[in-house]
Amino acid sequence: IDVPENYGTAISREARQDTRYVDAITHALRRMREEFPKARHILVGHGNGGISAAMQSVLEKPPVDAIAFSAPDISAFPMRWGPDQARLPIKFIVHEDDHCGASPRSLGISTRTQHMAGRKYPLTVIKSPSLGAKSECFMSPAPHFFTNNQHDYATAIMRWAAALK
Repeated sequence: IDVPENYGTAISREARQDTRYVDAITHALRRMREEFPKARHILVGHGNGGISAAMQSVLEKPPVDAIAFSAPDISAFPMRWGPDQARLPIKFIVHEDDHCGASPRSLGISTRTQHMAGRKYPLTVIKSPSLGAKSECFMSPAPHFFTNNQHDYATAIMRWAAALK
């Protein structure tokens, strides 16, 4: 799911927490469930998309079966969100060298995510095939997106999802 059309091509962190935006995403996810009722529905929130995923995770009846937070910018999460607030299974995935951050003084995404996941939540650290390469994230000296490792991300999510009850 991408940004709803009425929000343009990009969306702010604040707008991702707006009731109308959350409702639009929830509606789209529920329609997918109606169309594919027997499928397991896993929402992947990448980067700031983790904010949208966090908003879905605290709903009374989340519209998905589980959520994978991929390279999430935890510092931007809503409501002082923590993994214990999620009402469904969650998993974290990061690049080992993802230093993308909200400010130059902040810890990198990989470090913050590993700290939040702790030992309680599943965490996969993906080795980046492009160490030293220019980052896709304007705030990071190392890779932040799925550069040449989409297969590793998909495999980690599918293995985790298959093990869910």
